[in-house]
Amino acid sequence: MANTAILEEPKKSDPGNPKAILDYYFTTRDPEQTQDLYEAKLLIVGEGGCGKTSLANKLINPDYDLKPETEDISTEGIDILDWEFTGTNGKDYKIHIWDFGGQEIYHQTHQFFLTDRACYLLVADDRKENTDHYYWLQSIQLLGKDSPIHLIQNERGDRTCNLNTNQLRGEFETLRATHRTNLKDNRGLESLKLALQHEIEKLLPHGIRFPNPWVNVRHTLENDSRNYIDCTDYEATCRRHDITEKGEMATLSGFLHELGIILHFQHDAILRHRLILKPNWGTTAVYKILDNPIVKTNLGQFTDRDLAEIWSDRTYADMHHELLQLMKEFKVCYEIPRRPGHYIAPHLLSPEAPDYDWNPQSNLILRYRYNHFMPKGILTRFIVEMHRDIENVNEPDRAHVWKNGVIITHRSARAEIIERYNAREIHIRVSGNRPRDLLTIVNRQFEDIHDHFYKDPEPTKPPYDTLIPCNCATCKPSAAPFTFTLDRLHTCLDRNRYTIECHESGEDVQVRSLIDGVIQEDPEDFEDSLEDYSGKRDRRGVYKRRSRSQPTPSTTPIINIYNTNQQEQDMTNEKNQTWTGDRVDGDKVMGNFTGDKIAGNYTGNKTNTGDVAGDAIAGNKIVNTQNLTEAAKDIKTLIDQLSTDYDTSTPSGKRKLTDKILETLEGDSTIQSRALNALKEAGKAALEEAIDHPIAKVLVAGLEGYLD
Repeated sequence: MANTAILEEPKKSDPGNPKAILDYYFTTRDPEQTQDLYEAKLLIVGEGGCGKTSLANKLINPDYDLKPETEDISTEGIDILDWEFTGTNGKDYKIHIWDFGGQEIYHQTHQFFLTDRACYLLVADDRKENTDHYYWLQSIQLLGKDSPIHLIQNERGDRTCNLNTNQLRGEFETLRATHRTNLKDNRGLESLKLALQHEIEKLLPHGIRFPNPWVNVRHTLENDSRNYIDCTDYEATCRRHDITEKGEMATLSGFLHELGIILHFQHDAILRHRLILKPNWGTTAVYKILDNPIVKTNLGQFTDRDLAEIWSDRTYADMHHELLQLMKEFKVCYEIPRRPGHYIAPHLLSPEAPDYDWNPQSNLILRYRYNHFMPKGILTRFIVEMHRDIENVNEPDRAHVWKNGVIITHRSARAEIIERYNAREIHIRVSGNRPRDLLTIVNRQFEDIHDHFYKDPEPTKPPYDTLIPCNCATCKPSAAPFTFTLDRLHTCLDRNRYTIECHESGEDVQVRSLIDGVIQEDPEDFEDSLEDYSGKRDRRGVYKRRSRSQPTPSTTPIINIYNTNQQEQDMTNEKNQTWTGDRVDGDKVMGNFTGDKIAGNYTGNKTNTGDVAGDAIAGNKIVNTQNLTEAAKDIKTLIDQLSTDYDTSTPSGKRKLTDKILETLEGDSTIQSRALNALKEAGKAALEEAIDHPIAKVLVAGLEGYLD
């Protein structure tokens, strides 16, 4: 089973994957039907201009001619090259080298490709003192897990930089060795290559057993001249090579994705339908936007017209929608609400905060303090996820968002979120009415982001602390109150200690009141509050807001039915009525009709029904039942497609599925418009009934948030 190591990561998140592992195991028991694959990923990282690209090429060809230092040859995004060698065991190895551009603009997107079960090279230019070794080593340790790291000190010129490598190895267990090389005369290159070959042989001592049909599919994909293919083409290729189960097809494409041979984002509802056969092509397309001078000059703003110009090459002609979705998947941009076709890449925003008023009185305060390492991109990801709630978001020149901060609003509450990267902290303060509700939303969004970065933190070494302010008489009015870590407060409750001493005032304060005064922890408390929140995930999930317009009334309004030239009918307690008008159930359409029924008094309870003929009416509106039917059909299709990715037998799984569907609708304006039209015409109750699924209630409430 050692050869199935590549499948261990999906196993953690996909409850169905044990079957895939067993299928793989039994498929590979016959040596006549398998081949041993000796392939791995080698990722080269470091600051821009340190020599990563030169090193990648020198590993493949020692006679590679270095470019003049006066020539700007910095890698734009990611380059992928193949290095082949014969190991000491006589096996032929093929190593996929990922050469990462070092400019800071790329750091936030690189995280999607820093994977475990790989080998890393951290390259530093010995002439420069600016290499942040700790940043790169921490990033690799966080995202690459136990992958081995080799530190390369690239000697250029006469100046050298002395490093305390023993201290670095003491702090980073996976840092294997440091190597000095001079790529101009290849000094140290051969010993470096031998060390890397030995490292890779240790990673793959027996190779990865690959079923023959998988090998055939892989070769077919590699020899395909296209940059991308539809999933139906991929499935047809699999069937031609005797792979008929869709689960096995998904396992194979996931394996090839992790190895870096293709890109297939299986859990994105749009991207899952295409396989990018040339990863270079896909990543280059994304970085073309981020590197574009016009986009940079416009502080991250770009339009569909800009995309058409930047992606004017015919190789991108039919993939604009998917490539834009790829950028959204990388959390590097969002579409400006109410301005279709206009986008913002928030990490290109101005570092200068705009002018805005703030009332410092009676603020709720929360902070995150990152204990050892703060990944780049946490605030950017938050801005992308919460962009609909940015203050003045519809007017980019007035929007209260900048590179290091953002103001978001909910009803009459405002939250100011500021990242202080050098201090490894994020500061949040909330003012206005019902500030705790907004702070709860913000906190849960950040927890969800933290879960993305810190998948398996050590219990004894929390990667960050959530700091809760003291509410004693001394601290409550203070702009800088004493704070307690949330973990410490939970420990007190676990040990039945219900008070804790404030180190500022010496007063004992109630532990439960400290937590409850800032955030609401129990997700079930929101179950009956869909007027305020929807799209609930789990304890670490995000709550998507509903419309900030008028709240839903507590009772259904009186509904009057007007028949042709007939007087108004009182529907309060009528039974067994025969109508020639339309069918209504409270504010809910009861189906697709040709001779329909009326049911109901205005409190929403059904009465006995009789036959009618005419159009469907919801409230006082004529309903296009075709819109309702098609919208429900679209949503049901999405539910069927996405439900395989989540355990819908649990509340958490249902909530994650709901959020994913809402996110998918954001990326498909046709389906979203149809759903919103059906919601406006028929009402939420009718759409819930038409969807007919356990998540329908929360899903429809989430859709209402888009009607604002």
